[in-house]
Amino acid sequence: MDQNLLVGPDIVWSKRLIRLMDATDLKPKAALWVFDEDAEDWRLWFVTENEFHDDLDFFISFAQLVNENRNILGKFDASFVKRVDNKHPAILGLRKIAPFDGPEEIRMKHNMLHGYYLADAIILRMMP
Repeated sequence: MDQNLLVGPDIVWSKRLIRLMDATDLKPKAALWVFDEDAEDWRLWFVTENEFHDDLDFFISFAQLVNENRNILGKFDASFVKRVDNKHPAILGLRKIAPFDGPEEIRMKHNMLHGYYLADAIILRMMP
């Protein structure tokens, strides 16, 4: 997804998705759009409350949720998503400086967090 394509609808759909996830075992402790400069692409990172055996378990449940709610989520695709560990350096750093849970979002650019460079991020949720 080109950086210029991340506009209101993607943020709106992301917030809808978070509300849907809150009612399942996929409930996110952290949710943020992150721009990967190397791939020149945006991904929606999730840290979930429940630990999953592996990423496959998470993505099977996630894809099912998205498919069941296609009428609410529109063009949202599970390929936009990346599951991130609770101990990822960016997550650890953001929890300290930006604990947050909407309804608006926080935009952060050019941050070094515990040795991880975060070029651009839009934080939707960051629970302590």
